[in-house]
Amino acid sequence: MVRVLLLLLTVAFVKADGDFSELTDPAWRDVIENGGLHIGSGRTKRFIQLNTNQANIPYQSCTLPNGKAGRCRQLRHCIQEDFKKDYLVFMDYVCVIERSSIGVCCPENEVKEGIEALAGDLPATAPKNEDDEILLKINRAENRGCGLSTRAQGRITGSRPANPREWPWMASITPYGFEQYCGGVLITDRHVLTAAHCTRRWDADELYVRLGEYDLQRTNDSRSYNFKVVEKIQHPNFELSSYHNDIAILKLHRPAVFNTYVWPICLPPADLDLTNEIATVIGWGTQWYGGPHSNVLMEVSVPVWEHKKCVDAFVDSVFTETVCAGGLEGGKDACQGDSGGPLMYQMSSGRWAVVGVVSWGLRCGEPNHPGLYARVDKYLDWILLNSRF
Repeated sequence: MVRVLLLLLTVAFVKADGDFSELTDPAWRDVIENGGLHIGSGRTKRFIQLNTNQANIPYQSCTLPNGKAGRCRQLRHCIQEDFKKDYLVFMDYVCVIERSSIGVCCPENEVKEGIEALAGDLPATAPKNEDDEILLKINRAENRGCGLSTRAQGRITGSRPANPREWPWMASITPYGFEQYCGGVLITDRHVLTAAHCTRRWDADELYVRLGEYDLQRTNDSRSYNFKVVEKIQHPNFELSSYHNDIAILKLHRPAVFNTYVWPICLPPADLDLTNEIATVIGWGTQWYGGPHSNVLMEVSVPVWEHKKCVDAFVDSVFTETVCAGGLEGGKDACQGDSGGPLMYQMSSGRWAVVGVVSWGLRCGEPNHPGLYARVDKYLDWILLNSRF
């Protein structure tokens, strides 16, 4: 995400002919006239040069803040009235070009709307007026820049340490006195999605959420932030005996500030078929069944199973609201302590979506027995209803 933010600051907010007259915000004008800008302070302060030699090419499809489809383009070729005078609004249009640089989502009439227009259908931040229901509904239709990462979807590999900057939505959920208990994923600046079985034993005020975490042994890590939980919302139909509807939402006591290490992931579009697609699961769980947990965040890429094949493998407790993923030969799976963490998929837009919540499995990494996850797109209405600010 550091790379993303640096690249974001290298794009030129100018017209092709270099005319700055329409850029009425002095902050933008000063940046352009000086050929770049300083970011950071002290030893980390640096000058970022603006790049004005960018081709006018429509890249991958993307979703505009109003929910309509567009194409990702270099900033200087798609200056929108919505964000021209407001840098914060501009952030809502940000998209990743070829997994390496930042562009903006630009409306194009010829682009057809796809199912991914629904991805991220939550406000990433609370409305300024929390009592204004109309504003809240408008914000719910906006894509707020969720799921941005320069991490490319990799080929299937064994479990390995994650890059500390690639998964800024990962959350560590712990009751008081625990070093690590469950995982979760940030979906707005106040809400974390996790598993219901992770929260069932605890009252909200007994749970803590840590964002920006990577290495659990680094207790003085300035990149991580601790939050109290003020509300625990378990799915009302969660069944402990079968882990059916194993999903929950935690509300934080204060808004998270988005930065390099803290950023929300997208919600998936409805009815997204991921059969045989590669997804990624992350967590601090045990390195094998009954083994020690990992001190650093780990990741593994796994194929998503065809649903009937998963039902046949387990006979029972595999529901329509279940998604199954894991290596056919075993060895690639979530494990103990990964519960509540995300199964993630990178959509064609380049954004990452949480498609599953780690629920349960037969030991860990057993051949012909994948991990089972709560299928997030089956709970979109419930999530939208219960992500209250």
